[in-house]
Amino acid sequence: MTISLGIFFASMCLGIISFNVKADDSSSSIFSGYKVDFGVSVKELSFDVYDAGSADINGSLTEGMYTTYFFGLGSPYSYFRKEGNFGYYIEYGFSNFDMDFQDVDSKEVNLGTGARGRYLYVTPMVFYQFGGKGSKRENSHSVILGLGAGFGYLESSGNMVFTEQPGAPVHNFDVSGLGTTLNIVVDYRIKNWMVRIRGGGPSISENDFDYDVFEFSLDFGYSITL
Repeated sequence: MTISLGIFFASMCLGIISFNVKADDSSSSIFSGYKVDFGVSVKELSFDVYDAGSADINGSLTEGMYTTYFFGLGSPYSYFRKEGNFGYYIEYGFSNFDMDFQDVDSKEVNLGTGARGRYLYVTPMVFYQFGGKGSKRENSHSVILGLGAGFGYLESSGNMVFTEQPGAPVHNFDVSGLGTTLNIVVDYRIKNWMVRIRGGGPSISENDFDYDVFEFSLDFGYSITL
């Protein structure tokens, strides 16, 4: 299953890469212009379960806020007009999670429940860029405001108390599958240094329930352009 998913996402990524023909610099390498970001991240994750098609939450697991390292990959910025501010790129992400607390009335409570899992996503992002126009894009500070929707994979097992349901029943789950993902990004860069705020994550539907992972992160790091 892992191998087939890897092949699927590799094929999808290469398809997206081949479509990305309007990057700032052309090269024979498909990875030319890609940005590799790494640094320190302040992160918070939540795992929420809903009845399928409902906006009313049944229960929520959380890791709370913690500090970790991050490593990210993004495609070259491409612009709809040569000297314009609107553009697009592809964002990729992967993370494991291990949650032992539930969010009850905005408090982290240990109810003896938890979830383990992993997720990944490929998200085309449309953005507006402030500063760094034209030939100065890579040599001056700039702010990117981006929004995107794409594909994600979520795999998780565990249990959760449905704290928002009458009687607070315990829900056991073991789910995996492809779904959708939504991301929003605010990205400030000055030369190779970056500060980024990002929110989003994958959502899948299985067994009459919707399972959503939401990641909020504040990243401080360094960026290398391939």
